[in-house]
Amino acid sequence: MSGRFKVKKKTINPRVIIQKQSIFVNMIFKEEHIVPEGISDIRLSDYLSGIFVSLDSRKGCKKAIDKGLVTIDNTVAKTGNFVQSGMKICIYEQDLPPVYELKLRIAYNDEHIAVVLKPPGIPVSGNSFRTIQNAIPFNIKLSNLNDALPLPRPAHRLDALTGGLLLIAKTRSALTACNKMFEEKRIQKKYIALIIGETACEGIFNSEIEGKTAITKYRLLNSYSSNKFGKISRILLMPETGRTHQLRIHLAENETPIVGEHLYSQNINNLKGNGLFLFASELEFSHPFEPMYLRLSAEEPHKFQKILSYFTDFVKEKNVNPLQ
Repeated sequence: MSGRFKVKKKTINPRVIIQKQSIFVNMIFKEEHIVPEGISDIRLSDYLSGIFVSLDSRKGCKKAIDKGLVTIDNTVAKTGNFVQSGMKICIYEQDLPPVYELKLRIAYNDEHIAVVLKPPGIPVSGNSFRTIQNAIPFNIKLSNLNDALPLPRPAHRLDALTGGLLLIAKTRSALTACNKMFEEKRIQKKYIALIIGETACEGIFNSEIEGKTAITKYRLLNSYSSNKFGKISRILLMPETGRTHQLRIHLAENETPIVGEHLYSQNINNLKGNGLFLFASELEFSHPFEPMYLRLSAEEPHKFQKILSYFTDFVKEKNVNPLQ
């Protein structure tokens, strides 16, 4: 993967003992969430999905609860518990996972947070060994601060097929702060995609995904004639919400699917075996603990230019830096 990076510029013991059914298990703290105002009478198993980075499915949430890995206000939770605003929900893990020796490029690193370049095709977290979560200890040292996490944690998700910039929290306070910043939309994310067809010069996709509002702003960067597709366009995407597969669904609904999209598009001419041409190109936010504003960007992979050169009238000199 090619690309250069640009950067503009209460203490807790992570190991606790939890009692469940008279069995004591050594646990390691992972994440914390404070239920915001306006939430009431939602069953815990329904509420958790999508709240924590490491619990990305309803099945995974139920499994964690059944194993006693979830607490509400320092008490082991049950699936039948109901969530109320102000509650503190924590999740834990039983053992330190094995380290996946995958070399990651690091765009930014300090004692609180880091930003790595996630390669496409590897999930951020999950039950498999080959995850970014398991590769983080191979690439990033633990923080020296008092509330350092036993393992640095991804602060958000990227689809397994999507490569790009991924924010990592190295301390408990950083993880809490980053989660809050994402909830309050104080972290801006931008993506570059190659799509089949052509959009308007700029606009907004606004629809519901799984019953929730999903909003994505976009700007057309370049459009090229293609013998195979008619048109291939390069587009800048700025999601305002974070629904699962939001960008992929919005572009497919617009009948301009991402090159390599097969889950949400029935375009039989779409490419196979080359991955999804979607890249998380920029993160922009105020540092949660230092007096600095970070604007981190990475160039899209070489395969983007390679596909354009092969299927369109694209020449390298025409390329425009999407972040300028």
